[in-house]
Formats: sequence, C-alpha cells, structure tokens
Amino acid sequence: MPVTIFVVGAITKYDAAKWLGIGGTVLGVLWLLSDIHLLAVTRQAYGRVPFKEMFMMLRFVARSRIHYYLWLPLVPFSAMAAFHYFKGTVYPTTFVIAITLFWQHVVVYQLFPPSVLMLGTSRTESIQLREFLERALNPYRVIVLLEPTAASPARFSNFQRNILEWDNLRTRDGQWQAVVHPLMDIVPFVVVDVRFPSAGVAEEIHRMVTTGLIHKAVFVEDRGASGPFNEQLKFIATTGLRIVLPFEVPLLLKEMGFSRIIDPQYNPLLSGLKK
Repeated sequence: MPVTIFVVGAITKYDAAKWLGIGGTVLGVLWLLSDIHLLAVTRQAYGRVPFKEMFMMLRFVARSRIHYYLWLPLVPFSAMAAFHYFKGTVYPTTFVIAITLFWQHVVVYQLFPPSVLMLGTSRTESIQLREFLERALNPYRVIVLLEPTAASPARFSNFQRNILEWDNLRTRDGQWQAVVHPLMDIVPFVVVDVRFPSAGVAEEIHRMVTTGLIHKAVFVEDRGASGPFNEQLKFIATTGLRIVLPFEVPLLLKEMGFSRIIDPQYNPLLSGLKK
C-alpha cells in the first residue's frame, strides 16, 4: 500500500500519468481481446457459455490463497481517490481507463472455469508438469491445487512461481475437496499425475470411479501404459483408460477435441522449457 501511494503521487507530480495511461489503455485492450479469446475456447471446451461455472469459480477463488486478486486493484483506486480528495489531483481519463481495464482483466480471467483440471502430489516434478501443460495446452486454461512451497528454489524462478499462483486454487483452510470435487464434475478433462502415489490422489481417483467420471481422466505415467500404475487400475471395470507419457498429453487432448492446441514440437511457448 505505501509503495502504491508513493507511485501514484510520483507519476502525478512528474505528469507521467498521461503517458502511462495511454500505454496502459493499449495493454488493457490487448488483455480484453485475450479474455474474449479465452471465452471462445472455453465455450468450445464446454459446448456452451459456462455461466453457471463462472459463478462457481468466483466462490472457489474467494476461498483460495489468491483471493486478493479479486480486490487488489482497489488499492490504486483508493490511492487516487485520496490524492484527489486531499490535493485536488485530477487524473487523465486514459489513466483511469487503464486501471479499470486491468481490474476487469484480473477478475474476468479468474471467473473462467478450467478446460483441464490437473491433479497430483505437491512435488517439484508435478509442478514442473503443470508448467509444461500450462504452455502446451495454451490457450485452454489449466487449474491445479498444488502447494507452491514444494517447488525447489533451484528448479523454478520467481516468475515461474508467480505463474503457478495465477492458476492455483489451493485453499486457505485445507478443505481441498470442496473445490476439487465440483471441478471434477464440471471440467471436460482431468489430468492425473500418478507418478507419485499419495492418499489425496488415491481418493480423487476413487471418487472418479464411483461417480462415473473416469471417462474424463487422462493418467500421466513415466512409462505410459506399461508402467506400474496400469497394474493398479485392474480393479476398475472400465476399458480404454488413457495412460500416457507426460509429453503425450497435449496431442491426446488435441485428438479428443481441443483443436486449438499447437503441436508441441511447433509450439514456441515450450522453447527452453525444462522437461
């Protein structure tokens, strides 16, 4: 907050608000276009505009650790209002529009339901898989509920950690089932990282089996269908289980209807990404 007030005051003093407003408005329009694009691909994934799911996402974000995304843009507005009230500062229209567009983008993006829910154990490898899927499945949204502190500092930059937070609905109260279970019900596909068994992953798989959601599942194994996890699935009376290697997930989902996915070998977003 003090930093924001200082910046708001400084840009006014040096008459930089006009230029920041113009640049911010241009950026805001690009954000708006990206939101429209995300709406289009989400509509394709769900077969309709998912209005009901958007309201569910609002509740999920509000109870998650990133709840502040919904109210954080109020900080610069509050600082601007204070400068206007106490010092009579008048801000350029473009500056106000830029901040408004930024707030709109932050809130609207968080309302979009995921096209893919990724489940797994909070380990560096799973967090790394999530980053791969985030880029490889672009522009479809991928949601996780992982613990960011599980990532090894030597393996991930601060930027990568921030990106993880952006689409991470890890709950503040630890009641992850209240978010994961409804997401399982609505999301088109669930990618389950079964390379590292845990009680949580086992519970999630059991729920998918008992509720008839197993047809949505794509299981990720280091050895694909020949891995040890395949043996553990014999109790499931379902044929055609999808058990693939990590890098095979994008092409599988592309074949299953996610037509906007770029083949990983031609995807510039994957260049330089650790495998």
